[in-house]
Amino acid sequence: MFCLYGILICCIVVIDASKVYYIIPELPLKYTEAAPGSPWPQPQEVDSLGEVLAIRESRFQFDTSSIGQCEVVDMAVKRYKQVIFDQTESADEPPDVLLNTVSLELEGDLGCEEYPTLDSDESYMIEIKTDGDSKIKAAQVWGLLRGLETFSQLIYQYNDEGEYMINVTTITDFPRYKHRGFLLDTSRHFIPIPIILKHLDAMAYNKFNVFHWHLVDHQAFAFVSKTYPELSEKGAYHPELKVYKPDDVSRVILYARLRGIRVIPEFDTPGHMESWGRSHPEIITMCYENGQPFGRLGTINPIKNESYRFVENLFREVIDVFQDEFVHLGADEVTYDCWASNPEIQEWMTDRGWDGDYSTLEEFYQTQLFQIITDLKAKYIIWQDPIDNNVTVNPDTIVQVWKDPSLDPILPPYREGLEKVTKLGLKTILSAPWYLNYISYGPDWKKFYETEPEDFQGTEEQKKLLIGGEACMWAEYVDGGNIIARIWPRAAAVAERLWSAKDVRDIDMANVRLDQQRCRMVRRGINAEPIAPGYCGRYEYAMDDPWGSDQTNASVINNQAKIITIVASIICLLKVL
Repeated sequence: MFCLYGILICCIVVIDASKVYYIIPELPLKYTEAAPGSPWPQPQEVDSLGEVLAIRESRFQFDTSSIGQCEVVDMAVKRYKQVIFDQTESADEPPDVLLNTVSLELEGDLGCEEYPTLDSDESYMIEIKTDGDSKIKAAQVWGLLRGLETFSQLIYQYNDEGEYMINVTTITDFPRYKHRGFLLDTSRHFIPIPIILKHLDAMAYNKFNVFHWHLVDHQAFAFVSKTYPELSEKGAYHPELKVYKPDDVSRVILYARLRGIRVIPEFDTPGHMESWGRSHPEIITMCYENGQPFGRLGTINPIKNESYRFVENLFREVIDVFQDEFVHLGADEVTYDCWASNPEIQEWMTDRGWDGDYSTLEEFYQTQLFQIITDLKAKYIIWQDPIDNNVTVNPDTIVQVWKDPSLDPILPPYREGLEKVTKLGLKTILSAPWYLNYISYGPDWKKFYETEPEDFQGTEEQKKLLIGGEACMWAEYVDGGNIIARIWPRAAAVAERLWSAKDVRDIDMANVRLDQQRCRMVRRGINAEPIAPGYCGRYEYAMDDPWGSDQTNASVINNQAKIITIVASIICLLKVL
């Protein structure tokens, strides 16, 4: 057995350092590997020829002369040269056929935009030719970013000498959905800024374009508000160490913008507001039991004018800080028990003839909040709960569908939620089948991949109202220590479902392509978890970052391992002979 493995490993080391290698798979694999340089998500149209070009860092350049000065493009060019050329250039004489220049071209009239929007055009075209006329073309800078990511994935290394190669290729690509988001909860556990930035890198590598930042919840209010600094002083886990200060928030927004990612903050009301009440109990409903207040603060108090003045002042700041045209207002899981227990609210409702009609009270609050946001020149997204409670919402409301029995047996199927929301003529975002915080043993990414967003009862017009989806990571059981590995590469399955054509569904091919993408991410410093037994060529996470002075250089370890393997193989062959 040892002889067999020794020969196998020796061959692997010599042939290709960039492949994914499966070690004693338990089940037969329909495909054993993806073609070198297979992009993820799968582009809409790819024509890749057998002709191969070499690329040398010392000779290669992106030509941006036709674009002029543009921070988004300039920073992307610098970033992708570092991503592509991540090791020392080969000392051998360069091959005869080299790719020396790729031109970046903008064909639209919008020029260098500052921030992406819901309607940004992310389409692009790549032409890699042998005649020196290679280019990446797009109508907007956001399409150039997606094209640069695909271009970087087309490049591969064939051997240990490190020669970078790319096939002659033509790609025409565009996203299936324009909203491809990821919700990250930083309230249940505080997630440090460096981890958030690493997550944004991974999102860009998989062409996500919306960072839904669930900043606050019952547990903690970590956003440092200039208008109400006491919210984080009393509501955060720690008023200095576990908060997102203005500079932190600006850093995340800038980092995301340069990667074509919108940042949409969520400040959930009227429920999930316990942390708000630690500094401002006057805007939160006091809950009663047996006719007496018992100290628990529940949902916002919707009958007080000061509640509306407070949220208006806070959202004015939030909208100004985050720049995006949308803000997420939450509106989920509004329990009526606290409202029903409060005698002041009961009396107020009786005066209006609303006895016991708490959905009308919820609608009263939401209508005023929506008007506040509209007056602040912003748009909004909510969870589906108000629709389920028969609350009337404005026709421009975007509704996020999250409920499904897979999350809780008492919840309705998400397909019913999509049908109900779109029947009202409202745009919708799907999240229910992509709650990544629900985990199971084995390759559970497959169920995320196999979900078809438009598989619900409705007309074609209704299905056009589905503008995309979001994967979600709620942070009850994750923090900075495990959140990246918990998310990636599982989220990549959602990314391809939201970007690629509807008929890209071969789960066996996706398996080997995703493993290549996972190894690509590991090589780029993302500690993505494995999806099958095996290894990523020369690369493992943190392999070149040993801890302690007694650690030997990784390249020395690799060289020694190769020598040992070759010697073992020779011994095995001699025994056989």
